[in-house]
Amino acid sequence: MRWTTLAWKNLSGSWRRAFSVGSFTFFAGLFMVCFICFIDSVKTNMENAVINALAGEIRLAPAGAEEEDIFSLSGSWEDTGSLTKEEIDGAEQVIKEIISPVETVKRVRHNVLLISDTGETGAMILGIEPHATAYRKVLSLRAGRYIEHDYEVILTETQAESLQVGVGDILGVLAQTKAGYNIDSALTVVGIGSIDLLNLFGYNVAYTDLRSAGELLGLAEGEATDVIIYTGNPARATEIKTQLAASLTGHPIAVTTWGQTAGFIMGGLNFLSILYSSFTVILLFIIGVLLTNIISMTLLERRQEIGTLRAIGFSRWRIAWLFLLEIALLTGFFCLLGVGTGSGLVLFLGRRTLEIPPPINYFTGNHFRLIYNPVRMLPVIGIICGVTLAVAFFPVYRAAKVKPVELLQEKN
Repeated sequence: MRWTTLAWKNLSGSWRRAFSVGSFTFFAGLFMVCFICFIDSVKTNMENAVINALAGEIRLAPAGAEEEDIFSLSGSWEDTGSLTKEEIDGAEQVIKEIISPVETVKRVRHNVLLISDTGETGAMILGIEPHATAYRKVLSLRAGRYIEHDYEVILTETQAESLQVGVGDILGVLAQTKAGYNIDSALTVVGIGSIDLLNLFGYNVAYTDLRSAGELLGLAEGEATDVIIYTGNPARATEIKTQLAASLTGHPIAVTTWGQTAGFIMGGLNFLSILYSSFTVILLFIIGVLLTNIISMTLLERRQEIGTLRAIGFSRWRIAWLFLLEIALLTGFFCLLGVGTGSGLVLFLGRRTLEIPPPINYFTGNHFRLIYNPVRMLPVIGIICGVTLAVAFFPVYRAAKVKPVELLQEKN
């Protein structure tokens, strides 16, 4: 307690020097909190886009599809298998026994050729049940409405521009069934939109109703290529997947999580984590270098004080401990102040939805809201304080080695 009181008196007696050191830790805490919250928000929003747009939290698919990348840029779902009505009914019964899902929906994925009066384009279509709601959370419509009836389609902006069609136009559709027969149909364009957060990855899937997609693939009523499960808690996806896989042993059904089927998009999410780590390392390196110089200059100014302490019997380690305690108090105070200021700023901005202009909106979406996680703030305080004390140790210990005799010689 006496050491702490002495250290605090020393700081209050030289507040200008204390402020010069503390300002770096303040801004480090502020910037790290803001950057962490930004990266976490982008990553969370992108994960939600992957889950709600296509992958679901848990996916049931035909056996052998465990490693399938359903976000493949190859633009092909030609090898997509299907589940029979009996398999789906049995799986849904098991699901109800294990969990109470928020939503369980069937989907049909297929490759087709979309044809208009002015052109044609190959496309991947996703057949969804009209009552499905998850995809609506991430699909931003520029015009029209969502799927409500059979033989309807929502095009991406790229597809609509390529075909030169708008809401209300009718498209011809040419496809091949799983049995190898050609089949054609007609779909009415009821909406045009895109999933902003996945545009960067070339996500270009048209949404249609489940019946139309099933007919184009040649599926019988009740069949589907995937059964998508939403539990309401993506963090438990792996745990629930393990339970379902164990209960479905012996059934020709593969159980996967969104992380397994998101494929190369997971690389984009991992890149965000690498970006955060790189930023943190660079920021801490810069702060470490600056703090080393500032602390060294401060200790140089206090050589006479150090020499006096040595002359009255203080050991090098006791002097080093005193100065490190000063730095710890200073760093802790300003770091907490910086983290608190950054947290307040994030909470304030998080209360409103921000309109993000291009090209940043490729990462954030057109509408972005910051997410604050207080648990993530605790490591920030520990990292900044730890780095500051680590870089301060060497100059402090070196300064504490001064001998009273040397100080007297310098004065003379």
